[in-house]
Amino acid sequence: MRHLNIEIGSRELRTYVATLSYGHIDHKCVKRDRINTLYSQGRLMLDTERLCADILSALAEAGEVDRISVTGPCDAVCVLGEDDMPILPCLSSRDEGLDRVADDAVPASRIQEDAGVDVDRRGALYRLAALKTEEGELFERATSFLFLPDYVRFRLTGVKATDRSLAQAAGIIKDGQVNEAVFEDMGIRNLFPALGAEDSLLGPLTDETAKAAGHAAPVFMNAADPLTLALGVFPNATFITNYQGGRIGRRTEAVVRDGRLLPGLVNGQGYVSMPFAGYSLIQDVKKGMPDGTTFDSIEAQAREGHVFEYVDIRDSRLAGGKVIEGLNAILSEDGREKVEGSASIGLLYNSIARYASAVITLLDTVMGVDEDPVLLIGHGARDSYLDSLMAMWSHRSLVASEGCFASLAASLHTMIVEGGIHYEEAYEMMRSTYGVTSFSRQA
Repeated sequence: MRHLNIEIGSRELRTYVATLSYGHIDHKCVKRDRINTLYSQGRLMLDTERLCADILSALAEAGEVDRISVTGPCDAVCVLGEDDMPILPCLSSRDEGLDRVADDAVPASRIQEDAGVDVDRRGALYRLAALKTEEGELFERATSFLFLPDYVRFRLTGVKATDRSLAQAAGIIKDGQVNEAVFEDMGIRNLFPALGAEDSLLGPLTDETAKAAGHAAPVFMNAADPLTLALGVFPNATFITNYQGGRIGRRTEAVVRDGRLLPGLVNGQGYVSMPFAGYSLIQDVKKGMPDGTTFDSIEAQAREGHVFEYVDIRDSRLAGGKVIEGLNAILSEDGREKVEGSASIGLLYNSIARYASAVITLLDTVMGVDEDPVLLIGHGARDSYLDSLMAMWSHRSLVASEGCFASLAASLHTMIVEGGIHYEEAYEMMRSTYGVTSFSRQA
């Protein structure tokens, strides 16, 4: 069996092919392309035509496959007209129009109450609000809204459907259906197509696409949201992710109402979570470093620091990009000695790890669960020193994918659905196939 996943990232398009043979999965990146942006008439938009052309090229390069899936973000949305062609730009998250949208243009409190989702200020609903505000007349000609992965699937198959996982992550789902009240509050029509059935066959490649690709593989409606895929493949794991702003959470059969946790829903199943800004703080530190500084060099400095003091990483003084200055302000207020150089980086790393450990313990307490593995999702999982510290303080085994997790989860999910492997084999399959590292140090 050969499974192809089209992975749409924030800056890069990657196409992976996974081949299952005799209990082993060979997982390779077939093609990677930069996701381009266009600047036109004062708007910064994603170049969706170039994106689709690159996908078609990757399909041809991959050769014949048995199943195609698409993973990608919930924040980008395409607006189509009567001819099913884009009539409004698919805005980039860096488009300045988003900064001009009023905070109350999207009913954030309703979405939090109905869907348990914190609305992303750069997300799909705010992008629709920006288009309504600045392109109102043209907006009236719209006939369809499609999340970017759904638009790609539509271009491949000619079939429109809304991915439930993306709709949930965007905050437009209530009780398993699209929440019409959200759109009424925004003063726009809900033009998202009907929700697609999970793991259903969307359709084969169109004749034109099949001719260019050299095959007519079927496209399926697996969840495009990486977090949903992760919870489907590893249902018993605690997860830590930098995806969607950063979360630590667990899956549950019912939404947990606890003031210390953020409730959420994924495909009708529940997960509870808390914000986790650890990876973004390291990103902020990198931004403040001289040009050419890599994450590897920052990790090396943290190792050299040998600091086991910590501060609360939720402190507002760490926000705004001035992390090191904020650390020392907190230390000074507490009467502790300031740090500099590698010691300051070491302090940050240990603070992040201690916070993660505390949240994992809180999740265990609130949900009454056993000590299951902790699954790290996203590129932050590649920081082995932080992984090791989190394992040490939490006394838990961490499983960190060194590969591209969305395609990894999509392939494993496909193999499970097709009966090639079982859920119980997923961890071991991930370790043996994808170069996964487990951390289990003790304090």
